[in-house]
Amino acid sequence: MIRDFTTLCNHSDSSATLSFLRNLIVNENILQKPSTSTRSNSFHFLTQVYGLSANTQLNYRALRHYWENSEKGRPILALLCALSRDKALRRSSAYILSLQPGERAEKDDLSACLDPHYELVYSEKVRRSMIQNLLSSWTQSGHLSGKVKKIRTKPSTDPASFAYACYLSYLAGNRGKMIFHSPWVQILDCSDHEISQYIRKVNQMGWMEIKMAGGMTEVNITENVLTEMKA
Repeated sequence: MIRDFTTLCNHSDSSATLSFLRNLIVNENILQKPSTSTRSNSFHFLTQVYGLSANTQLNYRALRHYWENSEKGRPILALLCALSRDKALRRSSAYILSLQPGERAEKDDLSACLDPHYELVYSEKVRRSMIQNLLSSWTQSGHLSGKVKKIRTKPSTDPASFAYACYLSYLAGNRGKMIFHSPWVQILDCSDHEISQYIRKVNQMGWMEIKMAGGMTEVNITENVLTEMKA
């Protein structure tokens, strides 16, 4: 739902309340949905995927902070936020990241990864729909390309998406170098060289304080960034 979320961001700022956002979607119909029920469903799903709450440190405020400072990393910013809230999406990441660039993502292979978790929970029809939606999500993030044949590709990233991945990793309890080797940062598909470049850039931009000396690495989210997210 990145297109709808982008539209919502264009019509609001990070301090908007949940009721204000609901009014934009349901009453003002900024997403151009054909019916009231469709608008309500869109609000529900956007809230479910992205948080849409100024009270939620993990999602909406942090996402909006980096979203507004992102050049080309918005699709992967959206994916990172969704990963923090969607267990099925997180479980599918192992299969997607195991593919090499140019390899085809197979529905049956992805299904084999998820069936142990959902075979006794959902019907076959629901699981097929889940697989289709997951492949769509990974396509929107830039990890896959193609309408019918889904081919593994490298997503676009930037300092903002790297900083947000580090932020989520930090909240998950990782510290020091482990932040840069966590599942959150691995989602970016960055090489060690790219990570080194991003470390330098986010330090320069004041989003993180990164100190490296004597084989030790200290990483802190800067107070001004945390204050903006909590404001």
